[in-house]
Amino acid sequence: MKRQLKAMLYFFITDMRYSYSIFWSVLGSIILLSLVVTYLLNNFEETVMYLAISIAVYVYAAILGFITVKESLSFSIKMGGTRKNYFASIGLYFIGFSIVTAFIESTLHLVTVTSTKLFSISEFNLIHPAALLGEDGSFIYRFAIDAIIIFLCVTLFFLIGLIFYKYNLVVGLSLIGLIILTIVGAAARGTLLDLIEKLVLEPSFSYFLVTLGISLIIYLLSWPLLYNITVKSARLS
Repeated sequence: MKRQLKAMLYFFITDMRYSYSIFWSVLGSIILLSLVVTYLLNNFEETVMYLAISIAVYVYAAILGFITVKESLSFSIKMGGTRKNYFASIGLYFIGFSIVTAFIESTLHLVTVTSTKLFSISEFNLIHPAALLGEDGSFIYRFAIDAIIIFLCVTLFFLIGLIFYKYNLVVGLSLIGLIILTIVGAAARGTLLDLIEKLVLEPSFSYFLVTLGISLIIYLLSWPLLYNITVKSARLS
């Protein structure tokens, strides 16, 4: 089991290494370009720039979670991996991915903020969820919040990817439609607005701990879909 876990983790990491490098290269270039543009524009007029690099990281994590199913599941099983080991290795992979990615994102945030101070670009601002707690200046808070949200994104979209893989397009799209209807219904009843208002007016780190618990439950829910899953996707049937 130990050797199989190592082999799967090695496969996951090497498989995502290229896209991971491209993502950070593009994001770093966008930040650098935004800094330069803000600096240059301020010589002519008062300009304020806001950038939310954490949102880009969350979107990337969601996409990675979704395509992981397609790119690794059938291959791992065909190579002799058991579904139980796949379930365990994907959990370790997502935890490691969340920690490493949160660390890189927090470090990039720190470097960017330090650069704005160094070059006196006070009009350039980075937006981060830690600002809700008034802790956007804390590396530890940014790292912890990012790691939790990234883990939520990869596990949630991995589960959705599994549903698309195991069943068919109609079931997958129906699920997404149900989620959208639920959100719209909550917004229409005012529940969603009340929740956002509570999060903003009564911020607490405990909300993120609840999010972590929900993410772990979502990860565990992927096992009933995995334990008897076939090599062939239902979308190809």
